Amino acid sequence: MNLLAEFVPPQPPPGLVMNSFWQPFMTFVQIIPVVAVLWLGLRRWLPQDRALFVVCLLGGAATSLFEPVTDVLAGVWFAPGGMWVMFTTFNRPMPWFILPCYIWFIGGQVAYLLYRMRRGVTARQLWILYAAFIGTNIVMEVPAIAAGIYTYYGPQPFQIAGLPLWFQSINAAVPLVAAAAVAYLWPRLRGWRRLSVIAVLPSAHALGNAVAGWPMWSAVHSTDNIVVIYLVAAVSVALAVGLAAFAISIIVRPASPVPGVAAEAPRLSVGT
Repeated sequence: MNLLAEFVPPQPPPGLVMNSFWQPFMTFVQIIPVVAVLWLGLRRWLPQDRALFVVCLLGGAATSLFEPVTDVLAGVWFAPGGMWVMFTTFNRPMPWFILPCYIWFIGGQVAYLLYRMRRGVTARQLWILYAAFIGTNIVMEVPAIAAGIYTYYGPQPFQIAGLPLWFQSINAAVPLVAAAAVAYLWPRLRGWRRLSVIAVLPSAHALGNAVAGWPMWSAVHSTDNIVVIYLVAAVSVALAVGLAAFAISIIVRPASPVPGVAAEAPRLSVGT
């Protein structure tokens, strides 16, 4: 007997319209953190490595192109009515405000992590940053959901004011994965080849969502059994935390000398 025979996959709610006040507000308010990140990055974080900083921001911008993929799989729907459309993929129109959002939220976080790595960072500090990234996501998304800019549909567990925390645990792991990869690649590339690092951020975003998100993607589109949904969401959260732990272990890994063998230099570097 097919227990899922009567299950109907969740569909985006019809009739959502962008609020005529909140859409421009959400669009232009995103410029504030972008300006702040630009000032901090160029003056304090990576003033001697402007190319690295710019690549991080471009990578964040490129990551916005992946938004429709996670929206379809995780159950996110931007109000299509009256939207200022930037692009459409998978029949999902994307609003313009996601571009500056990804620039500072993904690109800026990666640049900040590289700055902290250069100064020296501990595993405990990185875990605090992971929690801070989750908190930033909550502060950013809850008002937008309340304003009707977008919504999460289908069975979504562990919600705070309509925001499912399983999704945020994944989002917060992505900058850690991206920063570890960028720090490894940047000093090993020269000239125009360093532009390839732009692709690292969207790739890390895709990797993080695929590694930790696939259990919930499957559950959301397969069942509305609340017990199953919560259990699977816990698995996705555990995978997200595990992915963050893996990235943190790489970032803070010390040299491990073997008796009789010269100590290996640390593998991660963000220098020129």
